[in-house]
Amino acid sequence: MSILLFLCALSLVSCIALASTSSHSFIHKLWKSRTSPSFEPILSISVPLGPKNVLKGPFGSRTNMALLSGIVNDASGKPIGHIVPNTSVANGIVAASGTYFPTVSITIQWGADDTFAYLSLSGVGVLGNTTMVYIRMDTDGNSAYAAWGQQFLIGEVSYPEEGGPALFKVFAHAS
Repeated sequence: MSILLFLCALSLVSCIALASTSSHSFIHKLWKSRTSPSFEPILSISVPLGPKNVLKGPFGSRTNMALLSGIVNDASGKPIGHIVPNTSVANGIVAASGTYFPTVSITIQWGADDTFAYLSLSGVGVLGNTTMVYIRMDTDGNSAYAAWGQQFLIGEVSYPEEGGPALFKVFAHAS
């Protein structure tokens, strides 16, 4: 019975492999019909950082630094909010291999209506280099910017030279 199952599975894998190599295959047509996602810039935040704390462990290092303040700008560079002091932090793990796994929490107060937004960023990169992150934004339902909380957001996090600010760029999926 097991030899029969093995032969059936082998036949199925062979058929799929053969079908997917044909330029007329369903899989090929499906892949070609998809478009790459596009994103448009919505926010940028320049953030002065507190001191970096490092804890060495068996799998690498953990980093922690406070995000001290920051002005939130829209895509045109116009200020639209600020980071609420003493509420935001950047944590991360730097694996022994050098891979960086940042986790950042940011609290924003919008200037238009004094409501708040909470950004949670997670990503993978190399410490010291620009890192791509996924962003979840929770906003007050009455906020002028509540629609951003309903969109798929990604970002770039650029860490500074020693003593300089970090830069967060936020992009929304273009409709």
